[in-house]
Amino acid sequence: MSDRKIILIALGVAFALLLIYAISFIGTPISGQTSDWGAFGSYAAICVSSLSIALIYVTYREQRKTNEITRVEQHIVTMTNTLAILSEKYHDRLEVSYDKFSEHFKLPFYDISDWEYDKTIKICTYYYSSITINDDYNGDFNYLFRYMQLCIGYILHEKSLSTENKYLRITEFGCVFPESMRIMLFCWLLINNHIILEDHYKSGIFILDETGPSLLGDVITYVCTKKRPPQRQIPDVNPDAIIFEDYPNEQFPDTYNRLFKNSKT
Repeated sequence: MSDRKIILIALGVAFALLLIYAISFIGTPISGQTSDWGAFGSYAAICVSSLSIALIYVTYREQRKTNEITRVEQHIVTMTNTLAILSEKYHDRLEVSYDKFSEHFKLPFYDISDWEYDKTIKICTYYYSSITINDDYNGDFNYLFRYMQLCIGYILHEKSLSTENKYLRITEFGCVFPESMRIMLFCWLLINNHIILEDHYKSGIFILDETGPSLLGDVITYVCTKKRPPQRQIPDVNPDAIIFEDYPNEQFPDTYNRLFKNSKT
């Protein structure tokens, strides 16, 4: 029951008691005896007490809720700091691994209509496995991503946090940790815990940076939602519109020969 309902009920009880008293003694002249006023005061105190008890209870609930949120926030900060230390420790290795993985998705010329869900997942898991297989960092990666998954799940499913607060914490999470760490988590979840992928995807944790391969973003959307993204418009290239700033009069064969020989003509 909400705090507002509790207070309204207490007000209703107090008003009903006063109304019963008024109806019971309607038409009775106002007494001049202090004993009568004392009895009325005692009766009115009962009405006020019901409201006071409600207010005390609401205050207690709010204080308890505030303490719980503070405890949760402190726990999130501790987890985030721990992940930040681990992220820094494996930053270089994560970047190298992610570069190898994302290189496959940098070619913009593809046809979404040809995609198959199972094959797409197999490609992602293959590339992640090929990066970590027979690697001294494989165990460390497993520990890192398992802890990262637990942290995100804790934020998403903690009942004491409001929806707005959860969104804020996940947004901060995405800003603190690099794309390489978040997308490699996506690959790790494909292999180890595919069930919660959509849950994490909806939170926005897998959003790519502006420099991220657009194809990889479409792949993540497809794998997490099983819905193909819209086909991207491939722009036509007009060779006549290309301007060679350093060599404005150079023809294509000359350019090819110059670049192939890595020398200026």
